[in-house]
Amino acid sequence: MERRTAFSVVELLVVIAIISVLAAMLLPTLDATVDRSRAVVCGNNLQQTYVGIAGYANDRNGWLIKWDGPASWPYPPGLYTWPRALQTLGYLPADTTILDCPSTDFPFAGNDYGINYNITATPVSDNDSKLRRLNEIPNPSATYLVADRKQNAGYGLMVRGGGSDPGLDYRH
Repeated sequence: MERRTAFSVVELLVVIAIISVLAAMLLPTLDATVDRSRAVVCGNNLQQTYVGIAGYANDRNGWLIKWDGPASWPYPPGLYTWPRALQTLGYLPADTTILDCPSTDFPFAGNDYGINYNITATPVSDNDSKLRRLNEIPNPSATYLVADRKQNAGYGLMVRGGGSDPGLDYRH
C-alpha cells in the first residue's frame, strides 16, 4: 500500500470550512470585547475628569467650576469652557484625549463629555441657586456631574435651559 503525503482537495475544503465557522463564531465576541474596552476607557476618562473638577472645587472652598469657565477666565469665548479652564489651571492634563470618548462617532476635538448645567451655571438671580458647592449637590448618588454628551449639546453642556432633552448620549 502506498503512503499519501498530501491532503486531498476535499480534506483541504473541510479544514477551510471548519476554520471559517470558528472565525464566524469568534468575530462577534471580539467586537463585544472591543466595545467593552472602549466603555472602560470612557469610564476612566470620566473618573479622571471628575477628579480634576473635585480638585478645582477643593482648592476653592468647595465651589464647582462654572460650565463656561471661572469668572476670571481671561481667554476668548471660543476657549471659554470648563474643560479648557481645568486644563489651563492644571487640574486636567493638556492632552485632550482624556476628554475624548473612544466610542464617539463625531470628531468634536477634545470635548465629548458634558458637565451638568443645572449645578454649574451662574445664578441668574438671588433665588436661582444653580452654582453649587460640591457637597451641596442634591441627591449626589442620583445626580451626574459629568457624562457622555450629544454632539449638538454645545460646549459640554447638559440639561441646559430646562428642556426635556438632557443632552446625554448613551453610547455605552
